Amino acid sequence: MEEQNEMYNIKRKLKKSTIDIITFALFTFVTYAILHYYVIYQITDLFATVNEKYLAAILMFFLFVIYPLSSVLHKFFENKFVDVLYTIGSIWLGTIIIATFVFLCSDFTLFVIENLGIYIRHSIVGTFDVFLIVAAVIYALKNSRKIYVRKVTLSLPNLPRKLWGFKIIHISDVHVGIVYDEEFLEKIVMKANKLEPDLVAITGDLFDGTGKLTKTLVEPIKYFNAPYGVFYVTGNHENYTGEVEKIKEYLKYLNVNVLEREVVDLDGLQIAGIDAPKNELLPNKKAFEELGRKVDRRKSLVLLYHFPNSTKLARNIGVNLQLSGHTHSGQLFPYTIISRIMYPHNFGVYYIKGMFLNVSSGVGTWGPRMRLLSRNEIVQITLFPETMRRRK
Repeated sequence: MEEQNEMYNIKRKLKKSTIDIITFALFTFVTYAILHYYVIYQITDLFATVNEKYLAAILMFFLFVIYPLSSVLHKFFENKFVDVLYTIGSIWLGTIIIATFVFLCSDFTLFVIENLGIYIRHSIVGTFDVFLIVAAVIYALKNSRKIYVRKVTLSLPNLPRKLWGFKIIHISDVHVGIVYDEEFLEKIVMKANKLEPDLVAITGDLFDGTGKLTKTLVEPIKYFNAPYGVFYVTGNHENYTGEVEKIKEYLKYLNVNVLEREVVDLDGLQIAGIDAPKNELLPNKKAFEELGRKVDRRKSLVLLYHFPNSTKLARNIGVNLQLSGHTHSGQLFPYTIISRIMYPHNFGVYYIKGMFLNVSSGVGTWGPRMRLLSRNEIVQITLFPETMRRRK
C-alpha cells in the first residue's frame, strides 16, 4: 500500500512538473514576443519614411527568431554557422532586456513631463535612448569578460587544527558549451591556481547544455592544483543535457570527485554533495535524509548543492557551510532586481541559524555573455575554527 501511495505521489509530482515546464515555456515565449513588439514599435518610431520603418521591422523580426531558431538548430547541427547564429541571438536577447527597460523608463518620464506642460521632441529622446542602450550593451559585454575574486573568511565548529586556514575555491555556473569553450575554463583554472587552493568545489552547471558534449570542453579541469582534490555536484543544466551519466564519466576520468549523496572525510573535515533534482521547486528530501545518515555530527560539514534553497533540510543534517550557485545574481539588470525577489538567498554569504550559506553569482553566464550590475566570480573561502571567532 505504501509503495502504491509513493508511486502515486511520484506520478502526481511528475505531472505537475511537466505542466509547470509547459506553462513556463509558454509564458517565456509570450513575454519574449511582447518585448519584441514593444521594442520594434519604439525603434521604427525613430525612422522617418515608410520604407525605413519596414526595413527596421524586418530586421527586428529576423532578430526575434534567431535565438529560438539557433537554440533548436544546435541540437542537430554542429558547425560554426550555427554557433555564430546562437551567439548573435543570445547577445540580442540581452539587448532586448536592456532596451525594454530603457524605453519603459523613457516613456514614463515623457508621460510625466508632458503632463506638466513641458514638451520635448520624441526623436531627441529616442536617439538618447538608443545611445544609452548601445552603451549599456557594450559595457555588459566587456564586464562579462572579467573574472573577479571574492574572498571570504568563515569559522566552523570542530575544525581540526591541521585545517586552520584551509582554502576552498568555490566555482559555480561555468556553462561551457557554444558561448564558453575550454579556453575559458583554462582561464578559470589558471586564476584559481594562483590563489593556492587546498580544495576546489564546483557546484553545478559546469555544462550549459548547448553545443556538443565532449571531453575536450572540460579537459582543463585536470590542471587544477589542489592537494585535497576537486569536488563536483550537478546543476539543472546538466539535467537539461540529458547526458548526466556521460558528464559524470568524463569528470571521473579527469580525477574529479563526483558527489552523489556522498560524504568524504578529509582529515576531519567532511565534504558532502547532493546532485541537482529534476525540479528546483521539489527539493529531494530523501536525498538529504540519506546523506544525513552518513554524516558524523562531531565533525565540520561542508555541503555542495546547486540550488540556494533547502537550507532547513541542510541544517537538519548538521551542515555548517553550504556552497551553492544557480541565481547568477540576476546576471543582467533589471533581472538583478527580480532575482533578489525570487531568491531570498540570492548572492553572497548568509548566516542562517548556525549555518553559513555562500551563494556564488557564477563564473560564467547563461544565454547572453553579458553582465550588467552583476559580475563573474570565483570565491575563495578560508576556514578557521569557531573558537577564533569567539575570541574576536
